[in-house]
Amino acid sequence: MPQFKGKFLDFYQALEVARYDIQYCDWRARQDLLTIMILHEKVVEVLNPLARDYKSIGTMKKELAELQDELAQAHRQVHISEARVATALDKLAYMEELVNDRLLQDRKQAEPDQESPSPSTSTQSLDTVKHKSPQKNLNVSGPVQPYHPRLKNFWYPVAFSTDLKDDTMVSYSFQL
Repeated sequence: MPQFKGKFLDFYQALEVARYDIQYCDWRARQDLLTIMILHEKVVEVLNPLARDYKSIGTMKKELAELQDELAQAHRQVHISEARVATALDKLAYMEELVNDRLLQDRKQAEPDQESPSPSTSTQSLDTVKHKSPQKNLNVSGPVQPYHPRLKNFWYPVAFSTDLKDDTMVSYSFQL
């Protein structure tokens, strides 16, 4: 209620004060009635065994309905997780294909540079090719985003995080 200077209230201020008082009395009466109804239900539960049994059956039905809802929600989450796993496997297969294609191209480019070895030294030349060819970094996941230093040798946290949404929670399990 707004406060006014002076000792007297005008007509509209008096009506506003009366309205606030009536609203408070109404709210208080509703709270008292609700308390009385709750206490009455408790008395009926204690004194009447039939009402107690009926109440417990009703409670059980309510709990069963809640559990069925939770089960349906968990079932939907399983389907969402299966779809995410399938998407991740598809990405992994695609990236593996890219890596294999790149390695095949690198081998083909390295072969014309080598002269054809004689049959007696073929195993020796293959060993030297394996040791001399430098390892190249393949950028199959796009630009690298910053991540924890302990994950430096792994590409998949960055590659798989591109499809994640901020409002969707995804659980990961890491085995060390």
